[in-house]
Amino acid sequence: MASPNQLSSSVQEDGEANFEHDEAISQLEGEPTRRHSAVRIRHPPKTLPNFIYEPLSFPTSIRILELLPGNKQDYIQCRLYETTFDQKPQYEALSYIWGDSADKSQIVCCDGVIDIPSNLRDLLRRIRHPSETRHLWADAICINQSDKKEVGHQVGQMSSIYTVAERVIIWLGFE
Repeated sequence: MASPNQLSSSVQEDGEANFEHDEAISQLEGEPTRRHSAVRIRHPPKTLPNFIYEPLSFPTSIRILELLPGNKQDYIQCRLYETTFDQKPQYEALSYIWGDSADKSQIVCCDGVIDIPSNLRDLLRRIRHPSETRHLWADAICINQSDKKEVGHQVGQMSSIYTVAERVIIWLGFE
């Protein structure tokens, strides 16, 4: 795969992914500012594989979603990282209506795609910052939904997940 610096910003009418290179800055408490090289995607890529979740390392582990910067028309892109409550992660927890289980959208996560409820995609578009990374927790992304054991364990931690969050954002949809 081409490096972000090699990607062009051309617009293609055939639905193939087109890219723009951008730099994003995020600040985590207790850590120096980190620069993330982000590639903004205008249209969904057709050839990315499904994202593969790594098993969580500890019973108190959760995944945090780094929502990469973008404009409303950009495809949703994120990264996931593992942390524990002992590390005092700073994030905002999202609470939303899942909606119709057949109404799914894809987002790009790391080097793959994840199917998420379209209502969550709308929320992520709505709260995404144009130039800064946001650290979030959203169950449909941060929990491996195809691993029933993990789902059960993480659901048991939801009280802590929402309590520890800096803020909880509740989304009922556009209407």
